Amino acid sequence: MNGRIVTLAAAAIIALAAPLTVDAQTLYIAGGATIPTGDFGNYAKTGWMAAGGVVFNDIGTAGLGLGVEGFYGENKHKSDDVDPGFDYGDSKTNPYGIMGIAVYNFDTGGSILPYVFGGLGWMAHKYTADPLGVDVNETFSGFGYQLGVGVGFDLSESIELFGEGRYMGGSGDVSDTKFFGVFAGLAFGI
Repeated sequence: MNGRIVTLAAAAIIALAAPLTVDAQTLYIAGGATIPTGDFGNYAKTGWMAAGGVVFNDIGTAGLGLGVEGFYGENKHKSDDVDPGFDYGDSKTNPYGIMGIAVYNFDTGGSILPYVFGGLGWMAHKYTADPLGVDVNETFSGFGYQLGVGVGFDLSESIELFGEGRYMGGSGDVSDTKFFGVFAGLAFGI
């Protein structure tokens, strides 16, 4: 609960303060594959994730952006790896959450735009299973984080195609939820 309050407070501060000091804003949508690691990788298959958000650009120094991102994904479970011969039914994990993000864009002077980013916020891990017809639904949440690198390609003056790799994870009740993501998306300058 405290993690959600801190994340929402940070998002509100960014949303209220950033428009006063920025050159432009960018809305973006992305999607791709997530590859579970660690304990999460022991029972979850490669899955998918969608993300979207807003970034306020050129805060303070050129290249720095701050924003907010929401994400939602799904990873089905490898039932026969967990307990051979036992039918877990349609079991899956849905990671989702919201994070404040910081982005640094490297100015190349051209239409190829490399960047790095990181995020902090709230992450949830919803576990759903139906072993032998008995519904099991549990949701855990905690502090979440992400780190990544990407490259954008200008399609027009206000539209960019991008590809990125990111590592996402959590702590506390979601400390076992860690994965790599490979995403592609579109960014729209406004």
